[in-house]
Amino acid sequence: MNEGPKTAIFVGAALVLSLASYWSVPKPEKVRLVDQIGKNLFEEFDDPADAASLEITRFDEDLGTPHSFKVARNPKTGLWMIPSHSDYPADAAEQVRDAVMTLIDLKMLGLVTENAAEHEMFGVMEPAKEGITLARKGVGLSIRVQDAKGKDLAKVIIGKEVKGTSGQRFVRKIGQDVVYAVSIDPDKLSTTFGDWIKSDLLGLNAFDIEMMQLRDYSVASRCRAACWKSGPKSESTGIAATANGTWRKW
Repeated sequence: MNEGPKTAIFVGAALVLSLASYWSVPKPEKVRLVDQIGKNLFEEFDDPADAASLEITRFDEDLGTPHSFKVARNPKTGLWMIPSHSDYPADAAEQVRDAVMTLIDLKMLGLVTENAAEHEMFGVMEPAKEGITLARKGVGLSIRVQDAKGKDLAKVIIGKEVKGTSGQRFVRKIGQDVVYAVSIDPDKLSTTFGDWIKSDLLGLNAFDIEMMQLRDYSVASRCRAACWKSGPKSESTGIAATANGTWRKW
């Protein structure tokens, strides 16, 4: 047998083996979006203790800029803090848990659209995305939850309210085009600093205070070098309660 027919046989055999290998590999089952209705939007996220940070981003249509607020858990102390405010202590354990549980229990109630061109109409445009300008409407509220390693556990954009429903909103996962209808209250997700801190940081009851003394140690630090021989000095102001219930300054 000459080389021509011999080569053709080898090529044909290789083609047959390739086809057989292709058809023998199991194909991934195509997920029908309508079959997801009634299921949780974040099925793999089921433990609120895994959440180590929560970031909420709102878009200011008047200024044309996004405003983000983030709380994170200190990996050493386990306490919640606000990175944007010099790691200020946050009274956020319950708020983060409530927000996270809202996402864990978030069920897809209806499939709205798969068309990215309709995102603006449903208010699920991403607020932090480049190109969002003052004139752009339809920007939603972005929520991102990450674990201690920085892995995204849940990231979603909450859009406009679904007309004719009670508490339903349009949402979509960040990075995906599909828009769903879910039941969620975005007003509970604040980006205001004061809503995430303890107003009474010392935990004191005003009626229990009998005397308060204020010491200005900055005076001592400024004159430390000049007053070394005479010793550092400090100014102090005291406020004490009198017998008749009034306050006096000393």
